[in-house]
Amino acid sequence: MPGRLSRARMESPRQRFLAEGVVAMTGRLVGQAMDQAWGDVARTLRTRRRLLADLERAQTGCQHEASCLRALRSAVLESECVVNQLRPVASA
Repeated sequence: MPGRLSRARMESPRQRFLAEGVVAMTGRLVGQAMDQAWGDVARTLRTRRRLLADLERAQTGCQHEASCLRALRSAVLESECVVNQLRPVASA
């Protein structure tokens, strides 16, 4: 049952809450970009970065957990690059 214990640690309520928060902020960010609400984007990016940092601090050292966190961090960075590319185009 080691896999089961590892999975339980990966899905602790706090970690799940933080990961869902990062995903929710990404959804909000997409909505703000679609609405061209660029004034709200900076605050949403800060909130999402703070949630991701909290999630990184909540790590337990599980290899599977670290892999999931790396994937989430990569997706966050990629979406921030896209937002930064869209912002100048939208304001032109």
